Amino acid sequence: MTQRSAGPAVDPVTEQVTGSAAWLVNFRPVVGTTPDGGILPGLLYRSASLEAIGDPGRLVLHDLGIRTVLDLRTTAESDFRPSDVAGLGIAEVRVPLVADMHDTVRRVAEDDVGPEVALERAYTDLLENGTSAVAAALHAMAEAPLPTVVVCAAGKDRTGILVALLQLTLGVGMDEVVAGYAVSESMLEEDWLDAVVERFASIDMALPPAAARLLCAAPPTVLREVIAHLVERHGSIGAYLESIGVGADTRSRLRERFVGHR
Repeated sequence: MTQRSAGPAVDPVTEQVTGSAAWLVNFRPVVGTTPDGGILPGLLYRSASLEAIGDPGRLVLHDLGIRTVLDLRTTAESDFRPSDVAGLGIAEVRVPLVADMHDTVRRVAEDDVGPEVALERAYTDLLENGTSAVAAALHAMAEAPLPTVVVCAAGKDRTGILVALLQLTLGVGMDEVVAGYAVSESMLEEDWLDAVVERFASIDMALPPAAARLLCAAPPTVLREVIAHLVERHGSIGAYLESIGVGADTRSRLRERFVGHR
């Protein structure tokens, strides 16, 4: 196991990198306690998209030594709002977890089963029907230069699901995984939501209030139900990952990269 230094200052409540709030939305380190110690600091971060981070945000990425952005957004999202990391020596790895984000949001918005069930269905659909992309993203995490920051539009849904799979693979307990997912709800502020709603309106896609709230919502019960579904169907998270092409060697590589005594 690798021994790492403590890295940059982190707020103990939000787990957010100190000083980044105004520029890096929902940006924080991926953490977790495991039977072998824990996820090592300074290796992996998660964030909303990085297209408008300005010089202060770029400075945070530079100071953290970020070497890879793993972008889970669609090709259209990434092309229209590219990450503002040019000149920082950061490699960009694009692995779209869904083909059409607007279609995904529209289907969730039109689902009349209630917001939490709609979100649960969207996550389950991603995990069961987007298996090649999920596998590609985990393989990228096993090989990409570190430190890495994983991003999507909000840093909550696509990023949240992928990070949860990684944490569970590393041996982090379910309660801690769910708690980390739920933090996003407090970090996605009203101004961010207003900007996203306006963005959808600009393409003639008005979001009903319930659908708009889902853009910031991170209900703990949703992630628990999604993971429970995977375990019920496949037997374990490891068996699910094996079934989609993330074999024992890759899972071992992930543990070797990210787990150690802090």
